[in-house]
Amino acid sequence: MVLTREVEEESDFAAILGVPGVENVISLNRMLLPEHLTSLDDLRTAASRLRADILLVYTFDTVFFDEDRARPLTAITLGLSPSRRITATTTASALILDTRTGFIYGALESTASERKASSSWGTRESADKARMATERDAFAGVVSGFVDLWPRIVERHGPAAAMR
Repeated sequence: MVLTREVEEESDFAAILGVPGVENVISLNRMLLPEHLTSLDDLRTAASRLRADILLVYTFDTVFFDEDRARPLTAITLGLSPSRRITATTTASALILDTRTGFIYGALESTASERKASSSWGTRESADKARMATERDAFAGVVSGFVDLWPRIVERHGPAAAMR
């Protein structure tokens, strides 16, 4: 599990906080987590220590394709020509869980892709830039999906729904 924010921005958390019925947004602290996470229950336990009602759990799945579009040119230019094309595709997947029961209120998914030209010498750097860009875009899609879905979750499962 990576707890270092790399693509998440404060504006993402502000968007979630701006949804009616959301009182606070808190990130889980490493000190609340066991050394080895084995299930969502470990995350739910940590969230319950913070008295969180809902847990948004997300993950990124990123794949890369590295294509040399002009091998002869690469050989002639000793790899300096930007003949490589790096394609990164990221899917961000998320679950909205009840901290106490583990009930899943919703699932979200967003995919983003990006292509970057690169020389043989700059392949790793180009790939990392493409990864960061696609993870950022995919996470923004998850946040947008949460903002759209949350009012329906509250309508269906909130206090007013219990009175029906």
